[in-house]
Amino acid sequence: MGSDNCVSWSWVMIVFMLLSIWNVDVDGQSTNFIVTDFGAVADGKTDSRQAFQDAWKSACQADGGVVSVPQGTFRVSGSAVFEGPCNGQTGFSVDGTVIASDDPTLDKDYWITFHKVDALTVSGYGVFDGNGASSWSSCNGVKNCNPLPPVPPKTAPTLMESTPPPSRSNGVNIFDSHIATGDDCISMGDGSRNVNISGVWCGPGHGISIGSLGKYEGEEDVSGITVRGCTLTNTDNGLRIKTWAPSLSSTVVSDVTYTDINVNNVKNPIIIDQYYCPGGSCRHEEESSVAIKGVKYINIRGSSATETGVNMQCSKSYPCQDIELRGLELTYNGQPTTASCSSADGIFQGTDQVPSQCSSQYACF
Repeated sequence: MGSDNCVSWSWVMIVFMLLSIWNVDVDGQSTNFIVTDFGAVADGKTDSRQAFQDAWKSACQADGGVVSVPQGTFRVSGSAVFEGPCNGQTGFSVDGTVIASDDPTLDKDYWITFHKVDALTVSGYGVFDGNGASSWSSCNGVKNCNPLPPVPPKTAPTLMESTPPPSRSNGVNIFDSHIATGDDCISMGDGSRNVNISGVWCGPGHGISIGSLGKYEGEEDVSGITVRGCTLTNTDNGLRIKTWAPSLSSTVVSDVTYTDINVNNVKNPIIIDQYYCPGGSCRHEEESSVAIKGVKYINIRGSSATETGVNMQCSKSYPCQDIELRGLELTYNGQPTTASCSSADGIFQGTDQVPSQCSSQYACF
């Protein structure tokens, strides 16, 4: 997605089916463009993709336009692309259910794509249903596919490297959402700027991530990320920054704040992994060249599923700088967690937090 300036959500298989409930206020004056006025039919059968795209085109051309999806079930088959840039802030309000096709051959790439759109707000009480169960129950025309029973995301294997992330996007707001998936609940790719995440319930899944970064040439810096008032439950990671080693780009991650986060039985509640290698086949002969600096973790509290509550494995060539941890209260089986830090420079602000210091060498805390 890197050079395509995309914000994409794709749920094709059950392990990636995000049943997300959005509740976001769109500030200021706006003009509503209701999809049924453009021919969409709320019967769960009629393909309303063109109607959705036509409504988006009108909203995008307006100043403060909002696409409105009323109650009912709307089928959007194939790949729906909502193209920018737009004439100002644009909204997408969903109070019904948007469901993907039950024909897996129609969704070639991504199901829902917002392309070159800044200041996008997705709102409402609705659901995006990727219809993953139907994809796995029918293998017609699909090689190496055996029908599978529905499996909860917590126990299902992850079949893709990562859920397509917001990438090269500015001014993205994600508020009051429930996300359950087999991968990252939210993942911010290269070029993400001024992203605000608040009131998100994540789990099961892989937590809230920045990256992975450094895999491709020409990746852009990430800055101005705020994650506030979120709850993570039974996730494989909590608050994660992940970069490849070696890296093909010298990206900088800066000005990141995590505050007032609750974790429940979360592995690695706080983790910086600059040796990210999901396939396990990487040769770390060189260090990551992604620089991480100015990251704050404030009031991160709850239970860890691992003894290590803070795990920072930073690049030896580009050590993490200006890391601040304050108000931590992380326990493992009722006991204090530990902190493991390598090639990191920062401060544990206050001695009454848990953990309160790093146990590893080559770290200045």
